[in-house]
Amino acid sequence: MPVSEARYAHCDGFTEGVRFKENYVVTCGADGEMRIWDAQTILEEGPLSITFGSHCNSVVVQDDDLLCAIDGFRVKKVSPLGTAGELLSEAELEPRTFRNFQAEVLHLAASGFMVLACLANGTAVLCKESERSSDIILEGHKAAVLSGALTQEKPLAATASCDGSVRLWSTNDGRCVKKLEDLFTSQDGVDCLQEITRYHRLAFLNDGNLLLIAGERTIKVYEMTTFTVEKEVDIDEIIDDEEVIYAMTTDGFRVGVSTNQGLVNVYSLPEMAHIWSHKFDDTVTSIILPPSNQAASAPLILLSEKGELTCATGIGFQSALGNGAASSSAEGNMKEDTFDPNEEILAGSGIDRSGGDGASRKRKAAEMDGVLDNESIARNDTNEDVDDDGIDLGAIKSSYMPTILGEDVADTEENGSHQRVVVRETVKTIHVKAFCQKPFQVGEAHEMAGHGDCDEDDNFEENTTQERRFLTYNHVGFVVCSLSTEESSIDVDFHNSADRHPLTLPNKGYTMAALDGHALVLASENEMMVYLLEPHAGETNSWEVEVKHDSIVGVTLGPTFVAMATQNQLLRLFTPGGMQREVLGLPGPLLCMVGASMFSLRAQELRPQDNLMVFYHNGTGLDDRQNVACMRLKISYNGVTARGAHIPVGLPRKVRMVWAGYSEEFRPSYMNSKGILFVYSDKMCGWYPVFDSKEKLGHTSSCFMVSIGERYNRVLYVLCKKWSPRVRPLPVIVKEKLQAPLLDVANDKVQLEARYLRLRQLPSQEVETGKAKLTLQMFALALKSDRLTRAADIIRMESSHKETLQLFMEYTDASNRNNRYDGLQKLIREFLGEAESEDEEDAAEDPADEEETLMMDSAEVIRTLPEEPVAPILAPKRVVLGPLGASDKINSGKADFNPFKKSETSAPKAMRTGNLDEILSKKIPKPALALSTKEVPRLAPKQIKLPSTSLTTKSGVSFGTADKRSPLELYMDDVIEELKRECRDGDNDTWLKMAAQRYRALTSDQRAAYIELSRNPSKRARVDIS
Repeated sequence: MPVSEARYAHCDGFTEGVRFKENYVVTCGADGEMRIWDAQTILEEGPLSITFGSHCNSVVVQDDDLLCAIDGFRVKKVSPLGTAGELLSEAELEPRTFRNFQAEVLHLAASGFMVLACLANGTAVLCKESERSSDIILEGHKAAVLSGALTQEKPLAATASCDGSVRLWSTNDGRCVKKLEDLFTSQDGVDCLQEITRYHRLAFLNDGNLLLIAGERTIKVYEMTTFTVEKEVDIDEIIDDEEVIYAMTTDGFRVGVSTNQGLVNVYSLPEMAHIWSHKFDDTVTSIILPPSNQAASAPLILLSEKGELTCATGIGFQSALGNGAASSSAEGNMKEDTFDPNEEILAGSGIDRSGGDGASRKRKAAEMDGVLDNESIARNDTNEDVDDDGIDLGAIKSSYMPTILGEDVADTEENGSHQRVVVRETVKTIHVKAFCQKPFQVGEAHEMAGHGDCDEDDNFEENTTQERRFLTYNHVGFVVCSLSTEESSIDVDFHNSADRHPLTLPNKGYTMAALDGHALVLASENEMMVYLLEPHAGETNSWEVEVKHDSIVGVTLGPTFVAMATQNQLLRLFTPGGMQREVLGLPGPLLCMVGASMFSLRAQELRPQDNLMVFYHNGTGLDDRQNVACMRLKISYNGVTARGAHIPVGLPRKVRMVWAGYSEEFRPSYMNSKGILFVYSDKMCGWYPVFDSKEKLGHTSSCFMVSIGERYNRVLYVLCKKWSPRVRPLPVIVKEKLQAPLLDVANDKVQLEARYLRLRQLPSQEVETGKAKLTLQMFALALKSDRLTRAADIIRMESSHKETLQLFMEYTDASNRNNRYDGLQKLIREFLGEAESEDEEDAAEDPADEEETLMMDSAEVIRTLPEEPVAPILAPKRVVLGPLGASDKINSGKADFNPFKKSETSAPKAMRTGNLDEILSKKIPKPALALSTKEVPRLAPKQIKLPSTSLTTKSGVSFGTADKRSPLELYMDDVIEELKRECRDGDNDTWLKMAAQRYRALTSDQRAAYIELSRNPSKRARVDIS
């Protein structure tokens, strides 16, 4: 019987197929596509493809339509035939939604107008009509429902679960009619199709009077009147303990069975006579039988777990159906190279057992065992030197070694008969579960954290770890869940308790929490409670919401919203007061989500462009790698806005995400289980590593992330084991400098490169001075090391910065001996010439107007920010968390060291070399402007000197009557009191920025009035001074 070569059908993974209208075959697979093939030309021509999503689990035929279970707990419906019965083209195929369910659909069954969906949450849904209100939910199984069957002749439905039972249901009212237990060994609970190791398929026969059940190694036929076993067939070819039945298919006349090790058997019904068998290298996941009314040449189609399609022809189905002589017909059509199920090896002897069905083969085997026993007894009587086992190994080898070695069969034949030895190779198929991380809360300590990580002196902590754990721990505070026989409560504490007091709330089974300075969110699977920390006078300080027909998988909150994600991939947004404002659909199952906190150190200075970040699974990854993506949203009272495209997150093989959040600059960041911290860069549209905890802590310890500040070059974390800190004693926060995981970190050159990479990722207006100084240090180090090629690379990297190029030119002039750096100077002059020409073009095209000039003059009142601002109200309290050091500032004298200065006490040498410190002090301004305005050299701010005679407003802000003041300063004098009331914790820099924003919103007439007052100081006498 010829078996064709395999052709590609789908990608690797579970693949299923059915026959449609006798002339077509429909398949679906892990690539998310459903394909329609012409059965006659299936090996030569391509199919019609319909893309649904990331993966398809099952496909079934309902009249003239096709139903396909896809990702996202959905079932799509397609009508592939036209009005005249012709097959439509791909452009004309329009999928439409049939149903949305509460869990992943593992299998579909259809009969007439009824459709049965088997779900991973242990339930099945019987759909009778197009409306969902008429659906019947079949509940009773304790684990995922693997397969189902329907019959139109009787009001019965059957489901098989991995809990080891089969249930029969009434399709009228959904009542469980009968439960058949212990039919097969129960499997571990599965959440998705990739975790299933075997399917126990079901099928109704004989107008619903019989139920066919695929067990582990047997096929059982139950009678539906008495629910007793009418027939049981053992798969005798299964000789390995790890080999079990994987899938089963029947059309009412034949039944095809496949095992997890590639064995395929076909039997005829109802006598269960064996027709055909074959051994494949890969597991066959689906068998598509040919139509019973077609010729014997119709192919048998098989789909493997690698997504390959194979055809087998010449099986002789027609003769088996016509005269019932299935075994003889099969033997007449099989070739010698095909595995014959009637041939088996007698363990230890190689005796051939051939002929007949399973029962006759067993009888012949018993008779052969008796013959062997008699022969051994005779040999024992005649030969006393025979071994004790009674088997003459020499005789057996002489009889069967020619067959094993492939010698001529005629040499081994005696009296017209010969014996054959069939050597069957057992192939073990290993089913690898797809690596998919479950949803987690940011800042959460897992329940079993600490087990196996405790020292001998800390054994008492094991029980405490289970009873008390952190529901969340962040820079604001922490929430501790206590669950024991003595107490059941939720304890909330803050790092800075000056304006916040600890809370103790009753524990109603909460398993998730989110904390910020203005609210606390607690949630269980079906309920969410929000506790307001700053309620208005007389207001109830909490509100609750209950979730029905769904389950909560994640919560978070931000300044203007409270977010909830559910199992049905819905993102529900609430206002802090409790109003439901938005309901969005997530692109995939949730992994985690986090909101931006306005209690960050730079919250008052920066305004985040996005304040909600959602990480979700974007399909099944390859080779145990997760396919995770990130979605960023800007949520304000005006609405929800998506920021850019979704960001893919690259996780290595079997690596999880352990933390996600925003940096103090409000940039997305996350840490994986390898201990590497990544920050997203909008400039390069990718994630770049900024810290490797394993280099600092080794592989025995882990860091529980709390906060990251790029501008202050620091990361705050809690030293722990297995990513979960202990509740008692309270953890101590550790501060560490950010260090990109570069190679050869101990080298001075690499230290400069790491700092340079970090500065390049920050906004240019904040780090322009430090970046120029650091670049000059790298340039000088390259010259002193005679690395001129590296120096040229640095020049090209800074070709767009004219000031830095001038520093390079000045340094090379001072250090150019024997004209060694003439080539570098030529390169610098080329880039300087290009920069000057661009400046002339920009000056000609974009002249600055008078109002912008006056606006820039007001920049002189902006003072540079300190290295680290004063901590806000809810900054980490040093008493609880331990000291963070004498100061959080970066010592510029030590950080920006001069690598070429041997010592401070060494005498200066009188030689013509470049003095690096002198060049830096002369050329680079020390302060860095905090206002994010494009620098214009000719409009640089000037120092204002106020005269002694001044007028003082009511607010105490003084200004001179005769000096020149900008319109912004005059406007700020009018609104300073209002700004102070609005932002009491601000400083002059903050109020100036707020005034500048309001000034831009003024009308042209209002701005003209302030411009006139700025030009004519004499008119300012009319300013109210009373």
